[in-house]
Amino acid sequence: MNRALERAARVVHHAWWVLPVFALALALLLVFQLLGLDHLNDGASVTTTESTIRRDYDVGPNPSLTIDTWRGDVTVHAEPGTHITLTIVLRGAGANQLSAQRDVQRMATAIDQDGTGIRVTTRAGRTDEPAQSFARIEVGVPPGARVAITTGGGTVEVSGLEGNLLAVTRLGDILVRVPPGRAFQVDATRSLKTDLELQQQRPPAGMKVRAISGTAPAQFLTLQAPGGIRLEEVR
Repeated sequence: MNRALERAARVVHHAWWVLPVFALALALLLVFQLLGLDHLNDGASVTTTESTIRRDYDVGPNPSLTIDTWRGDVTVHAEPGTHITLTIVLRGAGANQLSAQRDVQRMATAIDQDGTGIRVTTRAGRTDEPAQSFARIEVGVPPGARVAITTGGGTVEVSGLEGNLLAVTRLGDILVRVPPGRAFQVDATRSLKTDLELQQQRPPAGMKVRAISGTAPAQFLTLQAPGGIRLEEVR
């Protein structure tokens, strides 16, 4: 019996450090769960929440719109009038509702007006932003607006625009619907998917396609995407 007690005492003596390490690991796990960081690598289910921003600006018939967003789909459509109407949906993600709400709160959104120009910028709340987080942007603009869009990942869809367009997505597709009978020139980084009759020309550096519809283009489209680029007429 005494020998058994002595062996047990030696085990406890040599393993005394295990208890503090275990306690520290448990404390870190609880902190990660509270902050919503434990979902990044363990494949656990993710909770999401959304916050919506809406704005309306009277900018005249020929404004400019610039959108620069870190991730998310961007939709721009032309509508009669002189207003730019913005809807920005920020989606946050985390291991629980609290961490998802904090994810949204950390995102940075700026909307700046300079005369008839509107600039929209969104940024992620942290560098390890989960894939379920994004900023989805929907905008109504006057037909004559000039539009420049950049998204770090997402689909870009533009419809009915008569002004010049620059659309860039680093991960996603682009769909542009032009007004019927519109004369335009399009430069694209990938082959176009279209049923429109276009005259092919030599593309500039960095572009795979240059095509013209009509004889005197009044609109210039520059489209950059790693995915598909489709061109249609507004129906």
